[in-house]
Amino acid sequence: MGGIIAQNTAHVRFERVRTEWINITDDLVGYAYGFGITSIDADDIVYSFCEGEYAGYQNFGFFDRTTNSKMLDSFSGMGHRTSSQIHRSCDNIEVLRNRIIQTANPGSLEPHGAFTIHGRSGGEEASNILLEDNVIEMTGGYKSALQAFQASLNLTARRNTIKSNGEGIRLGSGKGALFENNTLISQKEAGLELEYGNIGINVIEGLMRFSKAIVIKVLTQIILLIQRQLYLQKKTLKVCQMTYIFANLSKYKRTNIRGKVSCKC
Repeated sequence: MGGIIAQNTAHVRFERVRTEWINITDDLVGYAYGFGITSIDADDIVYSFCEGEYAGYQNFGFFDRTTNSKMLDSFSGMGHRTSSQIHRSCDNIEVLRNRIIQTANPGSLEPHGAFTIHGRSGGEEASNILLEDNVIEMTGGYKSALQAFQASLNLTARRNTIKSNGEGIRLGSGKGALFENNTLISQKEAGLELEYGNIGINVIEGLMRFSKAIVIKVLTQIILLIQRQLYLQKKTLKVCQMTYIFANLSKYKRTNIRGKVSCKC
């Protein structure tokens, strides 16, 4: 059940549209297919200055095979599964200057996160995604504020504020993640969950802006991930990429980075 669905179409603009209470009730015990505004098999779809909350599944979605589309300057509140999401086989999606706040669910189920990127390997990856200048918060449970699980390609997150009662960020399988100058606020010490051997991390720079003790632990976790990837998947990260990561991490004092990495790529 959808509030508004743009399907098999192109060049559609949604401006200052509000959706609420789409296929959701206080006693809902399962995930219902309630969509605020979503697209499927669509191109050049733009949501701007829109608002959505209390959807049985998600408030804003770029569903399967949506391309060249944007979510701008909008508010996304509680969604019973996730607040907003990018799905399989989506490409070239920009999410800019939004407030995405996932609060507690009605019923018994914990939401899956505030903002979700959900591709699949084998040709259904969510690819070329830009998240910039957003506030993404997970206050209604202990899962991640930003989660990219299963497969994504070339995810860029820049200048976002990411806050969660659990991990701030969860990254699953994919390649080409770029994180720059994000503020990460997490109730868990690590703040970041990485599934080793899957992520091809190009740059992690200025990701953390909080307690140095937590920064050290997160950076250590990242370094261990990189080392394991180089051992398991030598083609995932070139040594020159690892050099750049170490160069950027080294500006954080007391991280105990030792040794020198060189590259003849």
